[in-house]
Amino acid sequence: MGTCFPMALLSHRMCLVVLLDKTLNFTHQRGARHPAVELRRIAAPANNINKSFAAPSRHGGSRYAPRESVDHRASPPMAVVGAGISTPNYLLRLQAEVGRLQQRLHGLCDRTEQERQERLSLEALVQRNRLHRSDDRSEFAFYQLENERKRQAFRDEVADIRRQHAALQNEIEKLDRDQKNLLEFLESGGCILPMKRPRADGTGGDDLHKT
Repeated sequence: MGTCFPMALLSHRMCLVVLLDKTLNFTHQRGARHPAVELRRIAAPANNINKSFAAPSRHGGSRYAPRESVDHRASPPMAVVGAGISTPNYLLRLQAEVGRLQQRLHGLCDRTEQERQERLSLEALVQRNRLHRSDDRSEFAFYQLENERKRQAFRDEVADIRRQHAALQNEIEKLDRDQKNLLEFLESGGCILPMKRPRADGTGGDDLHKT
């Protein structure tokens, strides 16, 4: 979008340069006959011709005697000069204008090439960013899956610790009940018979009884 206007201006400038080159070639070809001024052949009016040659001959010859020949190229009429005939100064101005336009054209070409290189660099940068984004997404998905696995393992470990804690709590409550029952039994005046201990030789144990 941003390069449409410079390219249109560039095409217009190139057409103008070609036209000026053709004009210079044409003026050089026509100006080779006279280095100072180039004139067009303009037919003189009829009344001027009559005035120039209206001199009767005394010797019975022709009624018209030619006057001195006038070189129109030496002093061009104002109409011819005003018609835009090329002069050396005008050619110099045209050449200077062509040089300026060519310089401007080279500048536009350089700027267009620079913008093209910048556009290619931006496209490459966008492509690299897309690749990095794709890699980042894959890496993020991997880390997310790994994190989910760790969270699941942590939840399982917490559940196992809770089960162990519940079992220990039940064991503590059971021991507490047994302790209470034993205290109540001792307070009521009862006695506890010790258990018969087996001997190491396998012959039986001591007979223990309540006293």
